[in-house]
Amino acid sequence: MTPLNPARFKDLERFLSGWERREAPPPPGVYVAVASYHSKLVEDYCVRYHLIYLVAVYDRDGTCQDLYQCCSSQPRSDGRCFIFGDVEWREELAEKCRVETYLYRFRDIRDALKTLLEFGMHVKGIPCTEFNIDVLRATGWCDVDPICCDVSAVKEKIVEEATSTYRQPQTQPMPSGTSDASEEADDGCAELARRAAEALGIDVSRLRRCLCRT
Repeated sequence: MTPLNPARFKDLERFLSGWERREAPPPPGVYVAVASYHSKLVEDYCVRYHLIYLVAVYDRDGTCQDLYQCCSSQPRSDGRCFIFGDVEWREELAEKCRVETYLYRFRDIRDALKTLLEFGMHVKGIPCTEFNIDVLRATGWCDVDPICCDVSAVKEKIVEEATSTYRQPQTQPMPSGTSDASEEADDGCAELARRAAEALGIDVSRLRRCLCRT
């Protein structure tokens, strides 16, 4: 997994030509890739850079007059608005971060997802394994890179299991002073890479470079 870095201005300018720009947080929608960063890292990033969000609005019939409003008035899971962003938007970021949201109308849902996939991989430089497995399948990326989809599917399963375990009551308290949050995240990613590598039968060191932030 990649660090939180800004895209180059000329790449943004070229890619976002024709997109509608709003100085506002992203509207409700489905994130095609969600990266988890420590809150302090996000705050430090926001001191120097804007948070940028791309919203691909699926509007087959062209009935949306205001793309932002169309997303805001629909349920989050209705499958109309798809988002790629530096981080998943949270209300507390409004006080700390400048934000730009770019919206574009798509008549074909696959084109919408492929555009966000292209932006994430070629402009932001994130690996395909950070995208949701359903997005990879819908765009046909699994035919291009089957290993990426295998890793993404295993990763999502392990994350779901880890999240479920984390939410369960702890029977014993964690020892104090053993590690800070960043060290815990590193250890968790290393374990994720080890388990995924065992499941796929591939080299763990190469997989860890794909999955773990540096």
